[in-house]
Amino acid sequence: GVGESNATDMIKDIQQHEHAAIFTENPLLLTALCIFYLVGGKRIPDQRADLYDRIVGNLLYRRFHDPGDKDKVNRVREFLMLLAFNMQTNHVKSIEACDAAGFLKQKYPQNQNEPPPDYKKRLEALFDEIEPMCGLLNRLASGEIEFTHLTFQEFLAANHMLDRDIDYKKYLEDSWWKETILLYTGLMNLSMKKRSNDMVGDMLKMKAPLRIQLLGAEALRDFQPSKREGPVVELAIKKLLTIIQADAELRERFDAGEILGALGDPRINVLSPPMVLVESGEFIRGSDESDEDDEKPERRIYLDKFMIGKYLVTNQEFKVFIEDGGYDNKELWAPEGWQWRKKENIVEPGLWHDRKWNGPNFPVVVISWYEACAYAEWLSRKTGDRYVLPSEAQWEKAARGSEGFSYPWGKKWKEDHCNSVECGVGRTSPIGMFPKGESPYGCMDMAGNVWEWCADWYEKDYYKKSPDQNPQGPGDGSDRVVRGGGWFNARWYCRAACRNARRPAFRFYYYGFRLARLF
Repeated sequence: GVGESNATDMIKDIQQHEHAAIFTENPLLLTALCIFYLVGGKRIPDQRADLYDRIVGNLLYRRFHDPGDKDKVNRVREFLMLLAFNMQTNHVKSIEACDAAGFLKQKYPQNQNEPPPDYKKRLEALFDEIEPMCGLLNRLASGEIEFTHLTFQEFLAANHMLDRDIDYKKYLEDSWWKETILLYTGLMNLSMKKRSNDMVGDMLKMKAPLRIQLLGAEALRDFQPSKREGPVVELAIKKLLTIIQADAELRERFDAGEILGALGDPRINVLSPPMVLVESGEFIRGSDESDEDDEKPERRIYLDKFMIGKYLVTNQEFKVFIEDGGYDNKELWAPEGWQWRKKENIVEPGLWHDRKWNGPNFPVVVISWYEACAYAEWLSRKTGDRYVLPSEAQWEKAARGSEGFSYPWGKKWKEDHCNSVECGVGRTSPIGMFPKGESPYGCMDMAGNVWEWCADWYEKDYYKKSPDQNPQGPGDGSDRVVRGGGWFNARWYCRAACRNARRPAFRFYYYGFRLARLF
């Protein structure tokens, strides 16, 4: 019925808006979100500060609206704002109930002839009314008071700062204030577009520490696109690219990459993906040092020149393929691929709506060999160029160069050069955030991040009998080659010579692909 479809729509909407998830953590907040959703036009605001502002406003109005006391809702909200700001200032998440009640003094002054003990009692009684009714406070077993979620403390503190025009700069270097600053700029952006963009611009121009520039860029990401000013976005993108390509900390590079994806990563060009040229000539294929028989013998192989993707294919690119009807166009698919797609009712990559995996500039994952080939065929038809999956030999040459490097960057393992299990990212990462891991030809992420589908069938003994010129792999088989290792794998699998293979219908969250372009 209607109720069921509303619930389904709302769940989908919550999945798309990470900032709405905390409202599902307790029944009262979930009720507030449901009422807001149904009354507020069945749409969760894209801006976090906007959502919090509306829900807190709705909640307090429903609980405290009093026709005989028009200012009551405002007084309660301002009391909560003051309480939150003081708790933030003192770096605490909970406070004695009597201390919390003390903040009511500003909104409820002492009457002229009221004895102090009576006044104290009146404030405590008032607090005892507000605390259970407002839905934003919890009383702990110790008797202390906390906000139902730290984010509400941070939001109301931000609300107080904006209300009182408190200078934000002194809090910028304190990580405890990070969310409050983001919510402060978000709230400001709702009504003061220019001022909020100027504030972000100031943060982006600060020389150090780097995390203040990141904070500015993250604040900009939280603004609605129509409320971001062009020059500020350009400055943010420039700064973020610098951070990714510089010698910054891993966490900073990851955050910069993620924010860059949200603001618009200029490295991504769907119909003209950045390619690198691999000149014709020989390279050393395989490894005699390995314990794996399928990598032997090590020998020189000649390949004609070809182009290969500088980056892995991203979610942003694959989204265009989906929106252009790529999954519905039979002509793009190999017959067995189309059969598989129809039988399994595949209409998009797995985990496509999961925010952990679907960042615009993260590699597309949970896709089969069939889907990767259909994408290559789609791009070929769109552009008139010939895009394919690289052959296994092309992939290996692009990854290790002509001199037989063990890894894209050289002979020796370096754990900060790629996204493997050793570096501890624990998930896929934005493209190109390991600049030190670049291959001799300029390819990024050829070790770690995701395993990459290649065109060839896999055969264990293929190297013993393959031609020395332009090998294309065996004529048939059951598994297709994958190369490069993933974020979940140890360094052994990130070697350029390491061979692996999977059924063409296999899909997992560390399998993706890059394209080659033929002349």
